[in-house]
Amino acid sequence: MSTTEQLLQLAAHQVRAKEVDDETYWHSVTALHGRPEQTVFDQCASWCVHSDPALRGLGADVLGQLGYQQDPRPFRAASLPLLLQLLSDPDQGVVADAVIALGHLGADDVVDRVAALAGSPDQQVRWSVAWTLCLVQSEVAVDAVLRLSRDEDPEVRDWATFGLGSQIDMDTPVIREALLARMEDSDDNTRAEALSGLVQRRDARVLAPLRKALESDVVGRLEVEAARDAGSRQLVTALEALREWWDVDSELLESAIDRCAKDLGWSA
Repeated sequence: MSTTEQLLQLAAHQVRAKEVDDETYWHSVTALHGRPEQTVFDQCASWCVHSDPALRGLGADVLGQLGYQQDPRPFRAASLPLLLQLLSDPDQGVVADAVIALGHLGADDVVDRVAALAGSPDQQVRWSVAWTLCLVQSEVAVDAVLRLSRDEDPEVRDWATFGLGSQIDMDTPVIREALLARMEDSDDNTRAEALSGLVQRRDARVLAPLRKALESDVVGRLEVEAARDAGSRQLVTALEALREWWDVDSELLESAIDRCAKDLGWSA
């Protein structure tokens, strides 16, 4: 087994060499997550103020989940000021890393700082904000995620819509309207997440666009899962037609058909 010092040296070498793939890099970072030692924290604190942005990002990546097996996290309080400082980093990749790290640590008490980055010009930062804030149940967080659900980038819209639909417990007219606005989204995943979110809220306005999605040439697993969860007789014909070509998961398809045939009933 590698010593802690060896793991720290290896991770630093990998990130500075820029010659390793993500899987190899995260293998080293994950190994450090499992070493909640003062030595690791001290080295990460040093990395967070290093002149090399690659090392600053590494510091954030490790601090976000250092001692993840323990509750409460042993270095959370000491890590927060370091990560908050990185939210103003000139390197946008480092900012994104810091936002994700704050999400892992629980961003409830720093939500204002993270939400302020929803308007960042950098796509990676905006995606990280959507990822982090969809885990926070507050009006400030939801407002930021609502904004990101209209983002120009499909990956940001996808994650923000997933957050609104499936991660955030709130159910308000504003959230429902935001999900409805994604019914015609050009991105398949974003559209499917919106369908799923409205089904979970038992909003009858989803049935027509869900049927349309099931009748399209491209049907993913999420759409069929949404139909199964909807349990509406209005979807049976569209689901039965999928038997002719949809081979993603025949068991899921039959479950959806059976559940919809029973018609669970809907209210607007």
